[in-house]
Amino acid sequence: MPHLKPLPDFRIPTSPSTQPSLDGKPLSILDTSEPSNTPPSSGDVDDNDDEDGLTPAIGIATILYNWHPNALAAFLDVETWVSMTWLLETPTHALEIGRIRNQVSFGVLDGSGEKWMEMYTFDISPPSSSSSSQTQQHPTNQSQNEEKGGGRGGGQWTPNPRESILPPTSLSTPSTPSVSPSLITTQSLAFLATHLASTPWLPLKKSTHKLAVEYAFFSTASSSESDLAVDDGDGIPMSPHWLYAGIDLSKCTVCAKSGGGGEGEAEVKRCGRCGTAAYCCGECQRRDWAVHKFVCTAGLEGRGTMLRLGEKGGLVGWAGRAGEGNEG
Repeated sequence: MPHLKPLPDFRIPTSPSTQPSLDGKPLSILDTSEPSNTPPSSGDVDDNDDEDGLTPAIGIATILYNWHPNALAAFLDVETWVSMTWLLETPTHALEIGRIRNQVSFGVLDGSGEKWMEMYTFDISPPSSSSSSQTQQHPTNQSQNEEKGGGRGGGQWTPNPRESILPPTSLSTPSTPSVSPSLITTQSLAFLATHLASTPWLPLKKSTHKLAVEYAFFSTASSSESDLAVDDGDGIPMSPHWLYAGIDLSKCTVCAKSGGGGEGEAEVKRCGRCGTAAYCCGECQRRDWAVHKFVCTAGLEGRGTMLRLGEKGGLVGWAGRAGEGNEG
């Protein structure tokens, strides 16, 4: 089994002074950086998850963080994004991780993307440091009111049998299935171990990753129908690069090195296909392809909408800008 990798310096951009929590504990993921710490196989998981090893929450956080840290930030940022959906679409199926408010579901859909083949659902208790008043604040004001040391991001994960769909082979009597919380935990761990071993955060042939979010403050902001029309059912499709910051082509999209090739500066070149990302080297461009592919291959209108909504300070500031633009 791989070791846990604590993320003590990880922050949700809207709460830079607060260390997030996961499943009621300090935020950690599986360390997949070393060859000896490769992701687990299903055989590494027994009936009882080890609190120091793989858990459903840690498995989900590992996938999202390795794809892009902002995807994990959006997953934990319940106060800003009422929902988020991460998808890996292939010709035969789709791996989906979704959160709606304080409920998480993950699993596999069939090739049509309409029917769940298996789905595991967990309810997240509110973190102890959160208050009901904080959830009503605009994200730009939240960090000023959060207590230092609070565990923003989420409390403990509790299996939800009613909202889960297990494959028939995992049920003792398929005709009269009995889904218990312990069975959901056991099966979800085996499911995650299998998918972690396939490193789903990396680019795959004939596959596309996608991120969509639903902004908790859309209902309070002045907006036109055309602005909201970008919602495709899962939320607003958006590059994780533009969730919390606007596009900046003066520096590398991946490592943030800046420059135009002058002394002490790397030469940054834009993506030759879409021009919406910049890279200092081929390695950074390859590392970003799993994230950038969806934007790069999107239609001109869809890509333009993403750029417009995230152009000034990222999508997180869109509601405030929309309200300002409609005043008077």
